[in-house]
Formats: sequence, C-alpha cells, structure tokens
Amino acid sequence: MDSKLIKEWMSQGLKPGNFEFFTNRPDMVIGKLPNQPAKIEYICPHCKFSGIKEVEMEKNKSGKKFLRPDFNCSKCGKKIKVLSLRK
Repeated sequence: MDSKLIKEWMSQGLKPGNFEFFTNRPDMVIGKLPNQPAKIEYICPHCKFSGIKEVEMEKNKSGKKFLRPDFNCSKCGKKIKVLSLRK
C-alpha cells in the first residue's frame, strides 16, 4: 500500500524516526506521532474502502505490550481486526 498517512507526515517535515509504528502491512498502517493518538490507514477486506481514522491503542494488563485494536470500516461498518502488531 502506498501510504497516504506516511506521506502526510513526511510532507510536514517529519522523518520516520519521529513517529512510532505499531504495524506496517500491505493493507494496514498503524502509527502515531509523539503526544498524539494513534492513526490507522486501512483497506477494508470486505468493501475495499481505503480510509484513515484515529484508533485507541490500549496496553495489556502488564502495561508492556499493546493490544490489537478492533475498529469498524467507515464505509460498510463491518468490524476489522488487526491480525498482528510488530513485536
């Protein structure tokens, strides 16, 4: 996927070292800038809609790892599961 989210951040003069990636997959990119909520860019597996939205990244009980977020497609409303985050 040619990420609009990454291009947007790069156009603001940021470098890849300035933002944190949670996953960077062919159909989904999750990342965040310091002191801002995480954003997800996705391609819906159901309707093929491409969109960007904010998603809350929650940590597990130990507070060390992030849980995989579930979110709804902005077009068809079906639930999309994040299969895995980076390790």
